[in-house]
Amino acid sequence: MEKLEFSTHIQKLIHAYRQKDADFVAYHGEPRIQVSRMASRMAFVYEKMRNALEYQESHLIRKNAIERIMKRQLVNRVKPSDLAQDLLYELIRGRYLPDNEVPEHKIADVSVILNKYFYLFNRLSLYLKGGEKRKTYKWLLGIAAVEIDQSLISPTKTQALAEYMYNTIRTNVMLDQKIPELEKNIQIYLAVQRALLRSDQNILRYHLFRYYNQGWYQADQHFVEKTAQNITSFKDKIEYQINHSIGDSLFRYFKKYTIFFHVIKDVVEEDPEVAEDLLIDPENLEMNLKKACYERYNQAKLKLRRSAVRAIIYIFLTKMILAVLLEVPYGTWINSEIDYTALGVNVVFHPFLLFLIALTVRIPAEKNTELVIKGVKSILLNNDAREILIQRVVKRRNVLTAAFNFIYFITFIISFGALIYILNYFGFNALSIFLFLLFLTLVSFFGIKIREESKEFIVVARRDSTLGFLIDLFAMPIVRAGRWISLKSPKINFFIFIFDFIIEAPFKTIVNIFDELTKYIREKKEEL
Repeated sequence: MEKLEFSTHIQKLIHAYRQKDADFVAYHGEPRIQVSRMASRMAFVYEKMRNALEYQESHLIRKNAIERIMKRQLVNRVKPSDLAQDLLYELIRGRYLPDNEVPEHKIADVSVILNKYFYLFNRLSLYLKGGEKRKTYKWLLGIAAVEIDQSLISPTKTQALAEYMYNTIRTNVMLDQKIPELEKNIQIYLAVQRALLRSDQNILRYHLFRYYNQGWYQADQHFVEKTAQNITSFKDKIEYQINHSIGDSLFRYFKKYTIFFHVIKDVVEEDPEVAEDLLIDPENLEMNLKKACYERYNQAKLKLRRSAVRAIIYIFLTKMILAVLLEVPYGTWINSEIDYTALGVNVVFHPFLLFLIALTVRIPAEKNTELVIKGVKSILLNNDAREILIQRVVKRRNVLTAAFNFIYFITFIISFGALIYILNYFGFNALSIFLFLLFLTLVSFFGIKIREESKEFIVVARRDSTLGFLIDLFAMPIVRAGRWISLKSPKINFFIFIFDFIIEAPFKTIVNIFDELTKYIREKKEEL
């Protein structure tokens, strides 16, 4: 059987996976950062409790923790070197990084990054005022967290995979909307980052910040000064690209093809040294692709289970707290009695509904695997993606968009109106109805997200039924409301505010003192 022709893009991917991880390589004789086990347990439990109250993607938790720690520490105007040390110790105590593995030179590495951003923060006052300065400071803090996170755990391999997908499909994407070639390529790159790596907006901002501000990675004070002068221009360009009208369409379009590239990566990652031979030989390739598909299906089941558990815990905890803080006092003081039926339904129904949604998720079977293998072969054969990219990415006409928005508004009124009527019929009071609808929207959104994760592996086209269409039509307003609330909730989450601004600072101080006390006792024992 004829062997496949190899592309330079797949060779670059293989080369990246052949490189050994050097994240925690220490200099000769260099000590590694070690924390107290008891302090680590305390911090780890706290981080678990705190993260349970904020639903977030698992691969973003460490990066988000870095941003949160920086926000808290910067209130006290600490030095970059002190913040770098405190940051790494907190990350290790919270088990975002392994104990006794991170070399001490990482503190200096992070300190260099912080020095750069601190100087930029200080120079903002010369060029920005008031609210715009505060917004830009917060905007830059998110970018800084990404740079620090990537300095601790290198994204070289995942970025190599994204580059491979980008270079493979870039020339095979047709847009209905005419935009400059450079802008088109930027949008394709951002869509790949979102679809393949699930990058959030801060990660996208970091990539664009470095693209528009080349030289930032090793910037000196003169370069940082120029960055401060042009920060408004950089920010406007970046936000324009992130919020581009074609971006969401490209993202949804590319999600259908990420499975092909994930499977190729899995084969390469299994044994990078022989990956080239495995991918060239069609017979061995098919066997290894099948194996990779079924392993990925199994991983997906575990991931879906973890995502569902985290979402259920989040819903249950926040609902229980709200029931105690709001529903019980409301029932006692306003209605003169507590409606235990409504209270019980409100506490139990939503986690149970999310459990049922997760239970009905199905992972692909044999037919799907055959289509994945066919798609992967079309990519590997002369780096050709034309067989899978056969659809033009279009932007809907304004008249149609307006008409569909009107229909959506009508279904919104019908869906929520019907739910309010039913709940009122069964005796729910105003607060109970509000909380029921609030958590129903969140559960619906989380449920859809969990189901969508399984669809990343599905290539087989599904036929839409009339019943399915009607369910989607009237359920979508509820799901969209849940999406909006989940995006806005970090800004208005009362429980997160309590944890971050009232509990966290004194608790972390106690943990730090306990850690230092443990070190002191250890030193005294060594003196004996």
